[in-house]
Amino acid sequence: MPLGVYLLGLAILTAAGAVLRWIWLDHPMRYDESWSYLHYILPGGLADCLVYSAANNHVLYTLLVALAAGIGGGGPAVLRMPAFLAGVALVPACGYLAAVMSGRRLAGLLVAAFAAGSGVLIAYSVNSRGYSMLCLAAVLLAACTLKGMRDVRRTAPWVQWAVVAALGLFTIPLMLYPMIALAAVVLLQARLGPVQAEARRVAWRRLALAFGGAVVLAAILYQPVILVTGTRAIQSDGTVRAAPWEVYHLGLYALVADQQLAPKPIGQVAAALPGVYAGVWDDWTAGASWLWLVLVGVGLVSATCEGIIRRRAPHLLAVVLAGVLIVLTLLHGVIPLPRMWMFALPLVLAVASCGLAGLVGWIPRRRVRAGATAILLLATAGASAQAGGRAMRWDHLPFGDATMLDARTIISDCMTLADGHTGLAWDYEGMPWPVIEYYSVVLATPGKHFVPYLESDCRRVLVIVGRGQGLQSVLAHRPLLDEAYGPMLIWRRYASADVCLASRRP
Repeated sequence: MPLGVYLLGLAILTAAGAVLRWIWLDHPMRYDESWSYLHYILPGGLADCLVYSAANNHVLYTLLVALAAGIGGGGPAVLRMPAFLAGVALVPACGYLAAVMSGRRLAGLLVAAFAAGSGVLIAYSVNSRGYSMLCLAAVLLAACTLKGMRDVRRTAPWVQWAVVAALGLFTIPLMLYPMIALAAVVLLQARLGPVQAEARRVAWRRLALAFGGAVVLAAILYQPVILVTGTRAIQSDGTVRAAPWEVYHLGLYALVADQQLAPKPIGQVAAALPGVYAGVWDDWTAGASWLWLVLVGVGLVSATCEGIIRRRAPHLLAVVLAGVLIVLTLLHGVIPLPRMWMFALPLVLAVASCGLAGLVGWIPRRRVRAGATAILLLATAGASAQAGGRAMRWDHLPFGDATMLDARTIISDCMTLADGHTGLAWDYEGMPWPVIEYYSVVLATPGKHFVPYLESDCRRVLVIVGRGQGLQSVLAHRPLLDEAYGPMLIWRRYASADVCLASRRP
């Protein structure tokens, strides 16, 4: 395939992927991205971005979002811009990886088409979290691995490997998974290929230095996080009553011992894995047609066979990933959410595309091979376009965490009563409250904002009651609200909630 045709096709597919993602850029905020904004970005300080109070803080992504919010404000499109840019860049990055892996530009166009129209990749490209950056880092790391394997004596690919891996770890520690999987590919190739003992030792030494360098660099990047988190962990009245090393150890503990990811018995994790597989399969294939499934399935089988026959470990990356993820999950003792394995999808699609391109390469006659190439490109583009088109017809992107589709409308309507003497209340249980709180902050202006409902100058309160909650349940969790205000009368009804209005009792 001529270079000009390849670059033009890659540009078209990247533009198509950008359009599919841009359409969703301003869709309603979700629970986790709203929570992260409220806790790490809204306070406005650099130290707040570095507090590792939960695994929600994807630190490098948080810093980029803070920069974007400082320039463009706190709107959904601005907060999601780093994820959007990484998601768009993922399309040509996948194309580059597949072209390097197979030596065929056709594979690059095929995987770019798959990545551009993938529903789950679209969803996380417009979710203000670090997952699309993690996917991009995994793809770039795989490309560095392949370049390093071509000539193990070259230093540059392994330096790039260490830098990319460290930045991925600074985004989400889950980057350790693709690092280990790609290291396993290097070691497997050293065993499969006709490599001399000296070259094998060089490859292992370069890999060990790159891996160790990535860990050390990531540890250096996390030092401010550890110090800030340790300081925040022991502050109660604005002072620090501990020695500096105690502060440091508290921060390190908070970083590595996240209570949300508490280890579980290995038997419990193993029993939960089939459900995890089902969730991953549902996410990866959402919106996919039977043609998409056939193309990816045939490609994976072809790549695996080629990897075994020709002793090419990179073509066995999908198999290696499956084994490494299972082993690491059992060792880690944490039941993963489906999105925790999402970084593997671009790598699997790249392997499948290499397998499809390899099948076409077996055709001896040039004209027949050219026709088969055109048919394969059209079929892949059609399957990807169909998947992307189905994603555009969803009411909302069905991945990740909860949202309220009408949250912005609810808060906008409530803002019509915000006069400096009106409060807003809701129950934290049974509804995605960070979404409500996010819009109540973002839509507020100096003349239109809510006041705490327990303050003496608050004369009335709006109470948001989510579907399935019930007013009495909300008041049971907010007894002071019931004591101070009443009676609670329905003010407006919405698809996801009712809003009640009450005046302060005498």
